Amino acid sequence: MSVSRLPKEIQSKVFELTLALYRVTDFFPEGEALRRHLRQKANDVLGSVAEYSASDDQERAVLGMLAHIQTIHSYLGVARAMRFVKPINLTVLEREYRALEDFFTRELDNQKTNRYSSSEERKNGAFHEREARKSEHSEVRSVRTPSRAAPRPAAVAADTPRVFTEKSSALNDRQKTILAHIEAQKQARISDFFHFFDGISSKTIQRDLHDLVSRDILKREGEKRWTTYTLNV
Repeated sequence: MSVSRLPKEIQSKVFELTLALYRVTDFFPEGEALRRHLRQKANDVLGSVAEYSASDDQERAVLGMLAHIQTIHSYLGVARAMRFVKPINLTVLEREYRALEDFFTRELDNQKTNRYSSSEERKNGAFHEREARKSEHSEVRSVRTPSRAAPRPAAVAADTPRVFTEKSSALNDRQKTILAHIEAQKQARISDFFHFFDGISSKTIQRDLHDLVSRDILKREGEKRWTTYTLNV
């Protein structure tokens, strides 16, 4: 089983953030239930981070951490309304837990993308194996036939990057945007395109990239979250 590890700076950040939450809640009234609930959720996040690399289901582990963090946000909102401590203390905690939530949201997106990539690779492997068998069978039964001129590819739109006009046909608008970005930046990862296509799923973007690789327009290097795409020129 392939597992990923969290960066050490994230582990250290969670540890320091838990200590900070304990220090702030020291000022809550004695016996206040919210003090106990906040500390318990902070401990849950800390424990989940410590056990993450050994988890059998890291996607579920991330979802659990995000749920704990969202509960912490709710508790901090109640504490703010009750004026238990100075607002600045709660603002710092809210900001740091929001940054942690953003990190694990990106981690979840990466896991979904990697899972889709692995599934597509397995499907493509099976497809190519079936096509190879068909080709072998066809060669055995084939007879000579007059050669025909290959059909000319359809014209590519003017905004398609110039170096691909002879290689590609019927590119969709997302693929044109992808190619233009990679041509400008030299290389890119799938996460680089999320902000380009608001409302478009990572699976759809992954299919566009895979299609460009299969056309020999892009080259794919690396595995999983470290996969990069460059122009195949």
